[in-house]
Amino acid sequence: MNILKNVSFSSLTTLRIGGPVKYFAAAFTPDELIELIKKAKSENTQYLIVGGGSNLLVADYGYDGMIIQ
Repeated sequence: MNILKNVSFSSLTTLRIGGPVKYFAAAFTPDELIELIKKAKSENTQYLIVGGGSNLLVADYGYDGMIIQ
């Protein structure tokens, strides 16, 4: 489980728009998803769970939290 910092949201969406994401991680199993959510909560960081990135419109100022895919 690798948590990346300052990832461009535009690289995560099919529309290729959006600003920087403070943290990004991909969960491949239910246990990884649970661990990422626990980590975000323990650090008092907002998190958002997204799928493949389609149908997402993201502001250019980005997201100051963790995106979990």
